[in-house]
Amino acid sequence: MDAPGHLFEENEGDLKIGLCSLALMFGSSAYLYEPAEKVSLLLWEGDLIDVWASDDLTKSHVREVVSNFKLKITWPKSDTAI
Repeated sequence: MDAPGHLFEENEGDLKIGLCSLALMFGSSAYLYEPAEKVSLLLWEGDLIDVWASDDLTKSHVREVVSNFKLKITWPKSDTAI
C-alpha cells in the first residue's frame, strides 16, 4: 500500500487482476497501463473506471464486459462510446 507503483511482469496477469480488484473493493484509485494490449485503465475511488483503447478488438471486448455485467457508460452519451 505504501509503494507509489508496481511494474508487473508479463506472466503476472492474475496479480494485475487481483490488485485492480482490491483497488475497487477498498475505494482506492489506481492506473493501469497495458502496452501490449494498447489499453489504459483508471480506477476511480472504487466505482468509476475509465478505459482508453486504440484497437477495435479491445474496444469490442470492453463493450462485451459492459454488456455482460450490465454496467453503464457515462460519457460520451453515445452508442459508439469506447
